[in-house]
Amino acid sequence: MNHRLLLVRHAKSAWSVDATDRMRPLSGRGQRDAIALGVLLARRQIVPDLVWCSPAVRACQTWQHAVEGGARTEQLTHVDELYEADGETLASLISTAPAEARTLLVIAHNSGIVDCVTALTNRRGPAEAWRSIDRKYPTSAVAELRCPSWSDLAPGTATLTAYDIPRG
Repeated sequence: MNHRLLLVRHAKSAWSVDATDRMRPLSGRGQRDAIALGVLLARRQIVPDLVWCSPAVRACQTWQHAVEGGARTEQLTHVDELYEADGETLASLISTAPAEARTLLVIAHNSGIVDCVTALTNRRGPAEAWRSIDRKYPTSAVAELRCPSWSDLAPGTATLTAYDIPRG
């Protein structure tokens, strides 16, 4: 298990704006929580080799504000297929990540994110983290998984190592 996968649900979006789902921005709380995500990543010294981000405005802004909090990456790529992807689609996409990317961070949407975490780990990992996930996988939450090589990724091959809900 030599790869690290971070699965992030985008931060809280604004519902009061007159915009299509794909164009909804972050709310004020979402902006603060995304900054807190960046602080968490910086504090834990996690620098993803690659960030894959849904093209939805709220997902893109989640990463932009995480950078304000100290997050860094070698490469950011917007992946159209992440928008509205279910858990199986997310897992399939992740299995195509470049082998040289040892740490991949994915910013996408629920229920795809939580379904992907559950499928890839078969619920392996800390019981307290699973109790929290079972209650809710809220906006800005991030699950960290240890995985085999991306090409060997399949249901049950990863282990949940951490679960955090950054709040600003």
